[in-house]
Amino acid sequence: MYTPAEEIIETLALVAEGSRVASLSRVKGYKEETIRNWLQQAAGHAEQIEDALMSEYEIERGQLDALWSYVGHKGQDEEQESEEGEKRNP
Repeated sequence: MYTPAEEIIETLALVAEGSRVASLSRVKGYKEETIRNWLQQAAGHAEQIEDALMSEYEIERGQLDALWSYVGHKGQDEEQESEEGEKRNP
């Protein structure tokens, strides 16, 4: 299924703003794995992604650094919290 680039960029902007992947998955209807794949793919186009996020969504440098740090850790902390939440709320 094709997802418009604008939708992907908006989702990346929301992650950069601090939204959790699990929350975005519920709200936007994409699998968490799909959003994480977008993040991984975005890392390969970091300069273009940064330009779009800074100009279209007014994301600041610190937020971008946090985004790429998250991507570098592959969202491990959030993934673990999401799994723990699923165990508590089956």
